[in-house]
Amino acid sequence: MAYINRIAIVAFFTILVSCAIPQQQKLATPSGNPEIIISNVTRKAVIDRLIEAKLQMGMQLKSVSDYSVVFGQKADTSNFMASLAYGSRYDPTPEARITYNVVEIANGVRVFSRLEVVTNPGSGFERVSDRTQSYAQKMQNELVQLRASFY
Repeated sequence: MAYINRIAIVAFFTILVSCAIPQQQKLATPSGNPEIIISNVTRKAVIDRLIEAKLQMGMQLKSVSDYSVVFGQKADTSNFMASLAYGSRYDPTPEARITYNVVEIANGVRVFSRLEVVTNPGSGFERVSDRTQSYAQKMQNELVQLRASFY
């Protein structure tokens, strides 16, 4: 019973703190989300660079097409808050998914990124929570580093 009370208290304060945190401001990009334009490169070169960088970081390549690359990584099992907020009885360990959409434009490539937390990944009970705005500035900085790696 004491264990359940502790979980209820942690959940209550988590909800209380998350409500008190002001919403992140949108980025100063055309979409308000993380995106960049990389000049004088091909879509394939950008996709290859993304794959190389994310695999070196230990992420798993989930899917790749001509216009998108999706990576996934299970949350750290020691991250109690992630498991509490996004875990389930079926699978207590959520997965972070990063999707990059890559589109050719005149004289370059436009790259968009999106971050989602997925509960019950790979099952018929998947639940996806968009977390892009919570990490928008960090994701934008990663895209800027990606662009810098071409020059």
